[in-house]
Amino acid sequence: ADSQKPVQTILDRVKGTSLILAADVVWVEELISPLVLTIRKILDVADPNCLLYLSYQSRSTRADRKLFGLIKEVGLSTEELSAQRLHPEYSSKRIKIYKIFKVIA
Repeated sequence: ADSQKPVQTILDRVKGTSLILAADVVWVEELISPLVLTIRKILDVADPNCLLYLSYQSRSTRADRKLFGLIKEVGLSTEELSAQRLHPEYSSKRIKIYKIFKVIA
């Protein structure tokens, strides 16, 4: 019960949120699953139209498959933002920006 307290505190703080930014949050493959589950929980309590923007640098094909496979598995969708939509001064060819969101039926 006490181990869930930090998670519940975060969920209480993001209720009704409409925009979330995440950068440098994927680098250890073993932590991808807990990250995706946390993203899902956050989007469940956030505004129904909440968008999460993930700044992502691929570190391995295996980690990429795991991350995007799990995102899909938990019922979320992703969309890669095209380079043309990003400010040229603040973008990098190594880093991609993804929009993650719940599909509202």
